Amino acid sequence: MRRLSAVLLLTASAVLALEPTPLLPGQSVIRDISGFESHEFSIAMQDGQYAGLVLRHRGIDFTARLISPDGAVADFTVPQRPGDEESAGFVALTNGAYRIKIQAPYRGTAGSYEIRLQCL
Repeated sequence: MRRLSAVLLLTASAVLALEPTPLLPGQSVIRDISGFESHEFSIAMQDGQYAGLVLRHRGIDFTARLISPDGAVADFTVPQRPGDEESAGFVALTNGAYRIKIQAPYRGTAGSYEIRLQCL
């Protein structure tokens, strides 16, 4: 019985780790990330709503990708040097959860980044 409980707990933890972190207006999130790792964030939006984001480089190169509720993908311009930041925005074309995927593309790297939902 203990073994079954441990397996269920590990499975539940893995599922929870895959859920995107919701971003709220004015909220800033600073996360550590290392090579080939990715993090996802979500923004609940209505058709025609605008979301403004700020991405800040804090010691690691990363990519940022928008994934719409229907699976369409667009890449954001990201800051290139530590301390730099880039503003980006988009308008929702449909109701639903829009995801932002941050990924560290290079093996053997580690650092942090910041993402902020400036306005919604």
